[in-house]
Amino acid sequence: MLRDSHGLDKGTSMAEGFYHGYLSIILPNRGDGNKGLKERIGDFEDKEGVEIPVKRLFLLLPEDLYCPPLISDKTSNMRKIDNLEFILRDRAGTTARHYSNTVYKLITKKCYVVAEEATPLLTFYESQRNNCDDDMKYLIREVFEKFYQTLRNLIEKHQECHDLIVFIPYKFSPVPYFMVLPTLQKLDNWHWVKTGLPEKKARVPT
Repeated sequence: MLRDSHGLDKGTSMAEGFYHGYLSIILPNRGDGNKGLKERIGDFEDKEGVEIPVKRLFLLLPEDLYCPPLISDKTSNMRKIDNLEFILRDRAGTTARHYSNTVYKLITKKCYVVAEEATPLLTFYESQRNNCDDDMKYLIREVFEKFYQTLRNLIEKHQECHDLIVFIPYKFSPVPYFMVLPTLQKLDNWHWVKTGLPEKKARVPT
């Protein structure tokens, strides 16, 4: 049972910061000269000669909070390919701050996705990893649930981001490669993967 925190708990604060300080910047086209996620995916497809069938960010959410440096560090079934075009924005005194997203290839299906893990979960994990008492184990679970719940609510509230992200929560440390394909199946563009149509000739590493 989650406590009523009135929006002041750690998980809620992390989600609010992650949405307003990152997702709301990299997902929609805000009309400030930077492209939205769909436009940047389209540019990547044209440049590299590949197809990314689901033009959304797959956000992986580990319940144990640990995120590897690269998703491909945990599984041989996903391979890092390259980054989408950077977003550059002056923010909080820093000029031309870079925001980037990474394209991965699902090896067995020859399918490309834009995917990453939720950085605030890793930050909290790193701040607490030397504290292993029972209270901290409970807190980790509560932080995860509040973070995930708040982030979903924020995306539902802000329609400009609603169709640009897919949440994939998973337990423990193995990367949920097996969960990415079932999620793809539920989305409108799944037909490209399902029918096994030959992928376009790629000029990226295979």
